[in-house]
Parts: sequence; structure tokens; C-alpha cells
Amino acid sequence: PFAGPGSVVAHAFFPTGEPDQVTEVHVDETEPWHITLTRSSSDRLYLLQTLTHEIGHTLGLTHSMRDDSVMYAY
Repeated sequence: PFAGPGSVVAHAFFPTGEPDQVTEVHVDETEPWHITLTRSSSDRLYLLQTLTHEIGHTLGLTHSMRDDSVMYAY
């Protein structure tokens, strides 16, 4: 479960290397998500960028130190 808006917005599980493993991505549905592909000046979080980041974790990617990387920990 998530703590509500302003806290952790999503999480994913790293692969364990087991055959036929299923991984999951969980997203906080109470966050104010920006769900269109156009840029917005609002304070909403970009769902596409968040999902891309979390799917990276399911593929085994860790956080990047580069602030222009999708795997940067915000």
C-alpha cells in the first residue's frame, strides 16, 4: 500500500533470475497523474516517465546518478 499523494508514487520488483518469473509494477492511484503524451506546466506527475522508470527496475536496471536519465531516483 502507498501512503498517499506526495510520498512514494510507484515501485517495482527486481528480477530474481528464476525461470518463468513474473515481476510487478505498482502505481499509487491517488497521485495527480499527467496521462497525456504532451508536456504540461502543471504539478502533475508524468505517468509514462514513471512507468518507464519502474519497468527498467523489472528488467534489472538500478538507479542512475545522471539527473537526465529515466533511471534517476527523484
